[in-house]
Amino acid sequence: MPPAAMPVSRAASRRPDVVDALLTDALRGARPERLVVFGAGGGIRDLVEAAEAGRTVVADRSIVHTRAASEALAGLDRVEVITSDGSSHLDTTLRADAVAIRAPREKQVARQLIHDAFQALRPGGRLYLAGALRDGMKPYLEYASGRFGGIQPLAMRKGCRVALGVRPEAGASLPGDDPLLDHRYFHRFNVELRGHAIEVQSRPGVFAWDRLDDGTRALVGTIEVEPGDRVLDLGCGNGLIGVVAARLAPGVSVTMVDADVVAVEAARRTAAANGIEGCEVRLDDGASALPDAAFDVVAVNPPFHLDRATDTRTAERLIEDAHRVLRPGGRLFLVANRFLPYDRPIVAAFGHCHTASEDRSYRVFRAEKGRHA
Repeated sequence: MPPAAMPVSRAASRRPDVVDALLTDALRGARPERLVVFGAGGGIRDLVEAAEAGRTVVADRSIVHTRAASEALAGLDRVEVITSDGSSHLDTTLRADAVAIRAPREKQVARQLIHDAFQALRPGGRLYLAGALRDGMKPYLEYASGRFGGIQPLAMRKGCRVALGVRPEAGASLPGDDPLLDHRYFHRFNVELRGHAIEVQSRPGVFAWDRLDDGTRALVGTIEVEPGDRVLDLGCGNGLIGVVAARLAPGVSVTMVDADVVAVEAARRTAAANGIEGCEVRLDDGASALPDAAFDVVAVNPPFHLDRATDTRTAERLIEDAHRVLRPGGRLFLVANRFLPYDRPIVAAFGHCHTASEDRSYRVFRAEKGRHA
């Protein structure tokens, strides 16, 4: 998959934080000829300017973060921003003098980045690993230490740490006993929904990458699709919702959109594994690039976290997107935890909102776009 173009993002992105500051201080004046940064934090410009690298590549799997980073880094020379899961979309011949990692919360994703850093570094190249202790930083440091032959703590501040590792000389290699460290490997699992057997393919970091989550089950059990409908799976994740929708009636066409480059590939693979032909899967920040009044059904299982904090802005924007891209008479189906008041933004956009189904944990909201909208 080619890197995406980088217009300014509409979505909420990261703000500069302690992890950004620790990485920036650790790299200040380092002057590597080639620097790779995994994880585009809110302080990315300060970090790049402090490092004074000859060439810098910033990689993040979220197009929301890479678009924000591209805007922040505008005007700097020899800086490239790529939507990539670690090194998945990087030049394989690149040998970096330094790699900086902003450690994510997901354990397997963090391991992937450490593994990719080892592979990308030249012998003697330096790994700068920073993250919050509450996000699992201690086991990440242990994992990195085992791969790099030791790791040196550099600084600790407000529950966050940064440490330094040096890649061993030529001949050293990482153990290859974990297939998930290969970006080409996708985990597979099978589910049965609405009378259809579905194979799902996914990877760590994609929501519910190794299981069917209850919210998706509730949404899929409620969604209504008619013959010939055009369906949009907005924030598609591994593509399960879109695939089920395509099976519910003849002549259904499906478009899937997600901001995560790994989710997009997972959705493509899930669609192909289930024989869904003509399915379009797009890497984008919501439905911003889709035409008005193009769909009969929009299905959404929106995120409600930005890092650890509850943040409903993304869901509210997706609701507005859904109203714009639906045809008059088109239907929105949105699933959410019961405590989230998404009926309010749905009413604001559509003028009404109904609870189509609910249980102790989830509600599925339904709204129809006015015939004369």
